[in-house]
Amino acid sequence: MRRLPASLRSLVVAAAAAALPACDLFYPEPRDDRLIMMAPLNPDGATHLLRLGPVSATAPPPPATVRMYRRDPRPEEVSWTLVATATEPGGKCLGYSWGRGFYGYSNTYCLAPGAPLDPGAAYMIEASAEGYRTARGRTLAVGDFDVKTAVLTRTGSSALLNASWTGSAGAHRYFVSLRRKSPRNENPRGWYAEVDGTSATVEVPEYAIREAFGPLRLDVAALSEELHAYLTSGTGGSRLSVPPVQNIENGFGFVGSMRMRSLAVESR
Repeated sequence: MRRLPASLRSLVVAAAAAALPACDLFYPEPRDDRLIMMAPLNPDGATHLLRLGPVSATAPPPPATVRMYRRDPRPEEVSWTLVATATEPGGKCLGYSWGRGFYGYSNTYCLAPGAPLDPGAAYMIEASAEGYRTARGRTLAVGDFDVKTAVLTRTGSSALLNASWTGSAGAHRYFVSLRRKSPRNENPRGWYAEVDGTSATVEVPEYAIREAFGPLRLDVAALSEELHAYLTSGTGGSRLSVPPVQNIENGFGFVGSMRMRSLAVESR
């Protein structure tokens, strides 16, 4: 099982945003004309926060225009409809729920189309700035779902979690995790399990139970394929670093979506 920052609701995309700079990536030119774009679309709300900045850490963030498009659902043709535009950074992005850890890197833009995303629909984010290539990324908006069961059976020193949930349209994988206390002065990484279906039967380590909030709650996160690939790939290090899988054309970073639902855990 891989390890991921513990609070999925507030930290998963902060971890994604930190992953690209942390990999000590080598870019081909010191004056690269590409942008880094981090766009975690928020299917539970009408506001979508996007971070945008130049590859060079010394270059000032350029004024940019960010656009969101929705793909026409008709299969016989490929066309995109503009649904939102942002031209100025907005530091607070009222109503946004991905967590405070996402702020503070380059320019932060707020896209507010006025309505939640359509489940399973394809969206494209496009960012343009003078002197830089136009960056684009696409993803599916994950749909709503419900957690149906969450039972933790403890036998001696072992614990077995049995959980199930309904399917989320557009979801590629699911992460399950016990909701954990926010750590202080310690490694903030916690236990989680990755699932490619709508149920899980997994062993839970004792430390995950010990570090969880009481009463126990199970968090299930549905992730788009693009966000899942970005979060679960790449390695850090100053020499043999490998960048995470990215889906930005003419740039770096990701466009993806995630939705989380939870349920109280029944202990036996």
